[in-house]
Amino acid sequence: MKILKEDNKLKLQVSDEEVYDLHYSFRIHIIFEAVANKNLELDKLDTVGDWFLILHATVISTLQYNKSSAKVDYDELMNIVDDCGNDQLMIDFMGWFLKQLGIEENMIPKTEEEKKS
Repeated sequence: MKILKEDNKLKLQVSDEEVYDLHYSFRIHIIFEAVANKNLELDKLDTVGDWFLILHATVISTLQYNKSSAKVDYDELMNIVDDCGNDQLMIDFMGWFLKQLGIEENMIPKTEEEKKS
């Protein structure tokens, strides 16, 4: 399983034949709240761990939405993020998630390349 960025979209690649756009839904909030035992409140997301749990909830909800039989556990997703070798996947995800909520562009973390230009 991989998370890819293509044409400014984030995609979940389960296999060569099974690729989905990350899907935003209310389900993300429910899964996050069940795992984190707290509400998903953007102004209180102050740890990388919180953002990782949102990513995990998003991957789970995308698989459920697409009726995929694939499963991803916490450790497997952590390995996927670690295999990227940098923070870019999390930065891309945070930007994607905030855009889904209609958050202003200036609130989205900038990549190193964007900071230079």
